[in-house]
Amino acid sequence: MPTYEYRCTNGHQYETREGFDAPARQECPTCGAQAKRILSHCDLPWDPSVLSFHQNERSVRTASGLQVRQPLYASSVARWRRYESHLAPLLRELGPLAQ
Repeated sequence: MPTYEYRCTNGHQYETREGFDAPARQECPTCGAQAKRILSHCDLPWDPSVLSFHQNERSVRTASGLQVRQPLYASSVARWRRYESHLAPLLRELGPLAQ
């Protein structure tokens, strides 16, 4: 059985051993786990469509209408660090919650 390497739209990289006829992975184990944890915290049931929100065809009437149709991405993950010096008082106050 070959080992396949995947990289999700958030930049997570993972490997899986699958047969040649196995369908391509659609769910990143890291992203799926995080989404499940969030839904569980909100006492909401898991629905796999949570990870494919960008494929929903309902109308969207917001200024970010185009962004709603984009999958998750990782290009902004550490962008907040540009403002870290300004956020320092807040980060100190939040303590472990900011981790």
